[in-house]
This record gives sequence, C-alpha cells and structure tokens, in this order.
Amino acid sequence: MTTKTLKKPGNNGKDAVASVHDKIMTPGTKEHAAFTEKQRQVRIGIINVKSPRPQYLNVRAGGVTELVSHPFSRKAMIQMEEIQMREKTKVKEARKPKNPVEEMFWAFHWGMGIPKMVQTGEKTGYCVGIPTFKLTAIKSAIIDTLKMQQPELYKKDLQRILFLRGFEDLHHAPIEFNAKTGLNGRLDYAKLANGSHDIRYRPEFFPWAISFQVEYMPEYWSEQTILNAIQNAGYLNGIGEWRMERGGAWGRFAIDPKLTGKKDLLARIGKAKPQRINLAVTKIGE
Repeated sequence: MTTKTLKKPGNNGKDAVASVHDKIMTPGTKEHAAFTEKQRQVRIGIINVKSPRPQYLNVRAGGVTELVSHPFSRKAMIQMEEIQMREKTKVKEARKPKNPVEEMFWAFHWGMGIPKMVQTGEKTGYCVGIPTFKLTAIKSAIIDTLKMQQPELYKKDLQRILFLRGFEDLHHAPIEFNAKTGLNGRLDYAKLANGSHDIRYRPEFFPWAISFQVEYMPEYWSEQTILNAIQNAGYLNGIGEWRMERGGAWGRFAIDPKLTGKKDLLARIGKAKPQRINLAVTKIGE
C-alpha cells in the first residue's frame, strides 16, 4: 500500500494573520473600539451625527439531527475555470474517474485553513484540520423562517439589520464534534436536475454543535425576537444537505440554554483544535 501526500492551496492549516477588516469587525479588539467610537463622533458643521449602537448576543446551538455538508466543490470550480480558459475543441476528453478520498476532502467547509490530505489507498485517507460551517447559511435559515411567519416583511430589509460572525473566523464557525464517534463518511446517490444520477461523497456529523455571535440593532430587534428566530429556524428550516427547506430532515438544531447568552462563551467551549479526520466512506445512504 502506497502513501501519497497531496498539498492543497492555502495556509496548510496554520492560522492566518487576521486582516485589518477582521480586527475592526471583531468586538473586543482595539481596532473595533476605535472604529466604532470614531463613527459615533461624526461632526458635520455644528451638527453631531450619532451612529446606531449595535448589541451582541452569543449563541450556541446543538444539532437535533445529523448535519451533512457538501459545498460547491473546489475541484468543480477548477474544472470550470479550465474549460473557460482554453480554446474549444471538437474532441471530447475522456472522463476522469472519481477519487473518493479527494471528493470527501472537498465536501468539508475548510473555513479556517485548508489542511493537507494524505491518501493511503484507493479509497482510504485522512487529514488533520478544523471543519467549519458558513454562518451565512444560518442567517439565511433565520431570515427564511421570519419571512415564512411574517410574509409582509421583505428579505432585503431583514438581511440589513442582522449580522452573524464567528469567534475565531469572521464568516465561519467551527463544528464541535467527536472525530472518532461523531463523524461518518457518506456515499449517497443523488438525482440531478436533468434527470440523471450521480454519486456524492460527503461527511455526516452527529452529535454536533456550533457557536457564533449575533450583532443586531435594538431599535429593530429585541433579544427575545433574536432567540425565537434562531430556535424556529432550527426546527423549521435547518442547515446543510437535505434540510427541511428541501423536503428532508437533516440539519435541525436547537439553542443550548446553558451556554447561550454567556459573554465568556468562547472561554467556556474553548478554541477549536485540529482533529484527525478519516476520509474513507463508512456509511452507504439509502
């Protein structure tokens, strides 16, 4: 059995240096405090302009059903770019066979640095990294639920007065799970829009949890409204593949009442640490 190491683009799992934008957008940093204070003290002539003062709420949600992630694959994007950049040809290229390990690797959301993948066989391999989930998915679930409950509201208005951020990454939140007992590599048969069928390799997490911070304007939202919206989104919409919005049952979540609202939430749950992740298929979907 041969061992093959494939290097992927990115920072190889190392923490990236936080950008100025991330520091400004992260409460508690000196850059954020200086920026917000400067925004509040805008003066035009003899008029003092006051900016709104956002409020922050720390939330931890736990999975009620399994979470299955499958982002638009990096491999597909590279292939699309190659097709667009080269000249057209009448000769049809031979189809490349699927690599189950590589397909499984790119089915994770690597929001905090792309790790190296080590392939130890045709269908076996592993990597050491931190799987994450995009917070825009949770925001979308909240907005969809609010729109369903109050049809007179406009989504574009709801999107402007609600912002979600991660504690360690601005746009992603680490998935809290046990790599040995709470992660399975799935093989599912999917039906495409054109009627054809395809194979999907993707990870399944359960049990799982996710923590994030909500920034909202108290002029438009109350803390009670925010918590109700998140709880309803977890039961009526969900996140990830085959969620309720898509007619499925995966990706349901509920608010953790013991840790939600705690100002020191990150200190209580601890920072995410890389885990050794098995990239082999261990579960065949029905």
